[in-house]
Parts: sequence; structure tokens; C-alpha cells
Amino acid sequence: MNSRGFAGSRTAGFGLGRAMLERLLDRGLAGAATRLLLVVIPLGLGWFLLTVLLDPSAVPAPAWVTTLPFPLDLLASIVTSLFAPRVLLHLLPVTAGLWLGLRLAAHYLNHVYGLGSMSMAGRYLRSAIFGLGYDTLAVSSGDARHLDWTSTLLRIGGPGWLTVHLGFAAVFETLEGHPRVYGPTPRRFLSGFERLRDVVDLRDQLRRVDESRAVTRDGVEILARDAQMVFRVHSGNQPRNLADPYPFTEEAIRRLVYSQPVAATGQRKWSDALPGLVRREITRFIGDLTLEGFLALQPASLRLAPGDLHIPRQALTDRFRTDTLRQRLQDTGLELDWVGVGTWEVRGAGRVQADELLAAWQAGRSPAAAADPAPALAAIGGAWRAPAASMTERRRRLVALAFEGSSPDGEGAGPRRYDPVLTHLAMLLAADSGEDPA
Repeated sequence: MNSRGFAGSRTAGFGLGRAMLERLLDRGLAGAATRLLLVVIPLGLGWFLLTVLLDPSAVPAPAWVTTLPFPLDLLASIVTSLFAPRVLLHLLPVTAGLWLGLRLAAHYLNHVYGLGSMSMAGRYLRSAIFGLGYDTLAVSSGDARHLDWTSTLLRIGGPGWLTVHLGFAAVFETLEGHPRVYGPTPRRFLSGFERLRDVVDLRDQLRRVDESRAVTRDGVEILARDAQMVFRVHSGNQPRNLADPYPFTEEAIRRLVYSQPVAATGQRKWSDALPGLVRREITRFIGDLTLEGFLALQPASLRLAPGDLHIPRQALTDRFRTDTLRQRLQDTGLELDWVGVGTWEVRGAGRVQADELLAAWQAGRSPAAAADPAPALAAIGGAWRAPAASMTERRRRLVALAFEGSSPDGEGAGPRRYDPVLTHLAMLLAADSGEDPA
């Protein structure tokens, strides 16, 4: 044989040996079945040979065996020969050694993983080595703390069987650290040392905030009461249907699990951050609007008590569904379903009261508002320069002039205003700060 042929045969031998070793050390069902056969077959063969070599004919069969008909008497004779005391005496060291080895390994596992239960450690060894008595983990909650922590799949990891109920997903990590996302499934096998990282609730998540304060772009404070948002795991534009009522993407699940901050008490649950997310999104939403833009969202037919506003849920949701918000939520693994706020309250700016701001908005929506700013500005300047007993009286005079449609001399000549929110309200704020509006 030449050197090339010898090298080829050696490579083939190494490849075969490597494949056999990988099969023997496999952490799945195939590896467990192989190891079980490698123990059962030699042990059974040795037991049979031991029975034959010890000459079973030298020991008479029990009397009850001879009374059995053929072939039951033959089978009974073989069984009694296999379990003869002198045969079992030779098997005792083998079985004792096997039991002692498993016992020592169970002690080691119990110490390393802090199980506090030798029976749990032994159960894991039997399943991991020989595939006997696999544990089954049922994921029926969106919080891993509520799962069955007596299961070896949670305390140590696979192998075992996994059941994920409808509406949930689970993230497991392999021994190499690679994440695997499992959606609803009746039965799935977990390979060796595949451990649970976290579980995710795929159902709609409603979060409510009693009060949330925000400021408009022009500096007016808005209070949102009973703010509610419904989030769900990002579906990747997959439709909901009976076959898949909770669609999701694996990337969204990984973002929810791995992108959460870690505190001194451990990693924070993604669902615990949703109330803060509600407050941040409301603050951003209000901060992008002027007072006029915000008040324009409220239909006139839904006006409530003075200072309190209500915006229909669908209209509010449509305004929230911007590309920016959609991308921001997608980066965290979420998407927005709907938004609802019980009531909004305009809190005013400085010492300018909320009712005055609302009056400015209503005046701006009136068809009587003038298109030319010059007369309105001249009237306001004259009212400002007229003698007044106090700043409060001067400011109220401006409010009456700009928002109630009266002329400076009180003759009721009609409204003299131009965009009350942008000009007259600005005059009020200037007066409030002590500046000269002229």
C-alpha cells in the first residue's frame, strides 16, 4: 500500500472514530439510546453467558416448572436459570458498581447545582445518560417564577420534553450560548443542558397609568388621566387568525428578553417597563404638538367640564401610529395596538389659566376671527397702555378684548383678533412675564 492510500485509510478511520464518539456523547435522543444499548446489550449478553457457563442443568428446576405445559415449562426453566442465586451472585458486583457510580454522580450534581434533592439529581442522570424518565416542562405563564421549579429542566437544563401553551413563547439557550425561540407547541424535545432564559407572554398587554404630565411645544402643561395603552409582541405584519392567534417574530422575542436592563436584584422583566413606556410615549406625543394642535384633536361634540377634554380612542390611536413610534417600539420587540386616555386637562402656563387657553382655542376656531392681524394687535397694544389698577386687571382686560370679542372702549364693535392662540395668547404670556407687548 502506498503512502497516499495509507493516509486515506487513516483519515477514514479517524472520521469513523470521530463519528462514533460524537454519537456516543450526543446530548439528544439518539445519544441516549446509543448509551443505553451499549450498557444493556453487553450486560444482557454477559448474564446469558454466565447462566450457560454455570451449567443450569446441575441445579434441578423447581417442582412447579415441571407441571407447566410446553412451551411454558421451557420459558419458566430459562427464567429460573437466569435468576438462580449463584448467577445473581456473580452479577452483584456489576450492578453494585453501576449503582455506586450513579450515586456518586448524583451527589456531585446535587452539590454543583444546589438542588437539595438526591432524587432530582438521580432522575436527571437517568434521563441524561440513558434516556429514562425524561421530565416535562409546561410553560403556561408569562413569568418564569410561576413555573414548576422542581423540574430538572429549570434547575439544570435538558434533556427533556417541553410543552408551550397557546399565548406564550420560551427562549432557551444551548450549551454554546445560542438562543432558541419556541412558540406554542404540544411537545418538543430539549437537548442536553439546554436551559430556559425567559418566557414571553404573547397576549395583549394592557398597562394603565393614573396620571401622566406633559408639556406642549409652546410650554402649556397637559395632564392625562387614566392613560391606557395596549402593547403586543411585534408580529412582523403577520395577520392574526384562528390557526395563529398570536403571531410573533423570533427577533422580537430575542429583543424583549435580551435588551432589558440589569439591576442589583437581577434583570428587569420587560413587562415591568411598560408603565414607564406609557408615560414616555405620552410625553413625546404631547411634546410634539402645540396647544392648538392638541386641542384640535377633540371633537366639539365631546366637550366635557371646563379644563377637561376627551379625545376618542381611535382618533388618538391613529395619531400615535407614526413611523417613528412604530420603529421605536419595533426596536424593543413591541407594537402598539391602541391608546386610550380617560380625560385630558389643560393646566395652563405660568399664571395664565387653563380656561383662558381654551377660550383662545375656541375663539381661533370661530369664523368671526379676523384675517388681518394689524387691527387686533393695535387694539391689544392700546388696551395694554391704558391705565390699570393692577397687572391682574390689565391682563383680564386683554383676555376680554381678545377672547370675548369686545372693543377697547367697550362698545362691542366685534372681535379684533388674528389667530388668538399664536398672537393673543402670546400677548398674555408676555404680559404675565412683565414684558411690553407693544
